[in-house]
Amino acid sequence: MKYLVFIAALCLTGCSQLLDTSLYDDNESMLAVDVRYAVETLNCDYPTQRVKFKVLKFKLYSESKKSNDVQSMVSKMYKTAETLDMNTKPAVCKLKKKILQKQSKDIANAIMRRY
Repeated sequence: MKYLVFIAALCLTGCSQLLDTSLYDDNESMLAVDVRYAVETLNCDYPTQRVKFKVLKFKLYSESKKSNDVQSMVSKMYKTAETLDMNTKPAVCKLKKKILQKQSKDIANAIMRRY
């Protein structure tokens, strides 16, 4: 009986490491929507750093909460957004905007579907 409990505990510990999905969080959901809104309203004729700062805020929150699944997605999105500023050419901005739209939609969908 002792061995059965030990094996069950070992299996549950191993499974929890495989499932690296964080639980639902209202704040993460709101940050995901906020980032998505900032990306959708990005004007490539006059780009600002607003999107970059929104993504950075989201990245820092997920790091602080230790949501490894969200953090990995948002870190990739931050790499895309970090070079957006007033000096970004409109053609480059439009390409980055399309990429950011896809990333923000995917992240928001992933976060909103958690329990």
